[in-house]
Amino acid sequence: MKMRFGDFVFLENPTKLNLIYSKNINVVCVPDVGSFAQNIGKSARIVRGESVFVGEDAIDEFERLVALFDLNQESKLLILPNGEMFFSYFSKLEMNGSGRHKRINYSFEFIEDMLKEDQVKKQYTLQPGDTLKQIALKNNVGLDRIFKNNPDLLKKRNKLQSKEELML
Repeated sequence: MKMRFGDFVFLENPTKLNLIYSKNINVVCVPDVGSFAQNIGKSARIVRGESVFVGEDAIDEFERLVALFDLNQESKLLILPNGEMFFSYFSKLEMNGSGRHKRINYSFEFIEDMLKEDQVKKQYTLQPGDTLKQIALKNNVGLDRIFKNNPDLLKKRNKLQSKEELML
C-alpha cells in the first residue's frame, strides 16, 4: 500500500518511517511528601520519515510536495504503508543534502488531529464486498475510529455482514 495524505499519493513509500505514540504524564511534587506521576491521557501521534525522489522529475515531484505543504491548512486523512490511517496535519517538510537535479532527499512530519476523530458519528450500512479499508477511505475516517465506535468488530474479525450498521 502506498502512503498518502489526502489526495496526494507518494510515488515511493518512505525509506525510513517512525510512528510515535506517547502519553501526557504530569509529575506533581508535594512538599514533605515527594513526587508522583499522573497519566493525563494520550498525546497526538507523530509520524516522521525520510524518502527520496529520483529521476528526471525529482525536482518536480518535490515541488508538488512543497505545494501540498504550503496550501494545506487543515488536517487530512494520512494513510501509512501498513494501512494505519488517521487525520493529521502536514507539519514539517525539509530537503536534505544537496538537492542535485536527479536525486532529492527529503524528510517530513505529520501530527495527528485528535479533535477530528471526535467529530459527530455517522452511520454506514455495509454493502456486499465492503472492506473496512474501503469504508474508511470512502467516508474519510481512520480505521482506529471505526474500531473505537464499533468495539464488537474486533470480535467478529472478517465476518462482516452486508446490511449491518457501522458507526463512523
